Amino acid sequence: YYLCHHKGCTSYGKSVRRDVMEGEFKDLLGTMQPIPGTVKSAEKMFRMVWDYRKHNAQAMSDSARREITGIERGIEQVMDNLMKASSATVISAYERRIEGLEKQKQVLLERLAQSTQPVRSFDESFRTALLFLANPLNIWVNGEFEEKRMVLRMAFTDKLTYVRNTGFRTAPIALPFSLLREFANDNSGMVRVEGLEPPSLAAQEPKSCMSASSITPATG
Repeated sequence: YYLCHHKGCTSYGKSVRRDVMEGEFKDLLGTMQPIPGTVKSAEKMFRMVWDYRKHNAQAMSDSARREITGIERGIEQVMDNLMKASSATVISAYERRIEGLEKQKQVLLERLAQSTQPVRSFDESFRTALLFLANPLNIWVNGEFEEKRMVLRMAFTDKLTYVRNTGFRTAPIALPFSLLREFANDNSGMVRVEGLEPPSLAAQEPKSCMSASSITPATG
């Protein structure tokens, strides 16, 4: 059983059967599952962005290395001229020139450090996330304890509220699922999330409510 611990609530101290609340929670996760093909299409789009940024990072690295090589050659030339100079004014000018080139080189080295290539591949970086987006219900049903806690953290932006004898109020769905829904709607297709909050409750506070944020995978 789940108990309401909110003093002042008309359901305070009252309970909801565990199988009822968790069954409705599974139904809620089921409505968040994209239609077949949506995640695959989104994956292709994410991969294109990944490849584009990877290509840009490589281009920035190559450009920075070429500029650094040119600056180093310039420093060598100025150093040669400095060694031959005898005038204090000319020597001072060469030293300032070398200092300016060193600063340019440092800026390019920082840019080069920021344009490093990703250590892991796209598949290694996003495999778990894509599997989660494709079927959060499957992870909840079959996953280990920590994986189920991950579902709660990643699928919703806030704690869920459960109205006794009514069910879950409108769920605060996390951004990735909202984006998938928009993506699917643009392509004619994702399961609509309907019935999560009855119209009669949409414009008013429920007379009794229970926080369902305590839903966690059972350990026994």
